[in-house]
Amino acid sequence: MNIDVRYYSKSGNTKKIADAIAKQAGVSAKLIHEPIQGEVDMLFLGIGLYAFDIDPELKEYNNYSHSSDSFEYSKVANRSFFIDSGVLNAVNILEKIPCPIY
Repeated sequence: MNIDVRYYSKSGNTKKIADAIAKQAGVSAKLIHEPIQGEVDMLFLGIGLYAFDIDPELKEYNNYSHSSDSFEYSKVANRSFFIDSGVLNAVNILEKIPCPIY
């Protein structure tokens, strides 16, 4: 199984979680802007919540990576989000992420 880990982090906390997941998977965690190389069976995408919302940069990445214009669209079979937040209603915020099932 090909696993990839991407993250976006302002404070470094999400990076720590991404690094721990990547270590268990035997891969390196990378920033969201690094292109995906080859086919990926599972992409773990780490996000942080800032001011009770997802950072605009991450929203832009997520919308682009799900569009048919994205070269990464066809490379990723499954996505799993992980979140770093002190916000109690994080689940409600995550439900706003446009993540169609393919």
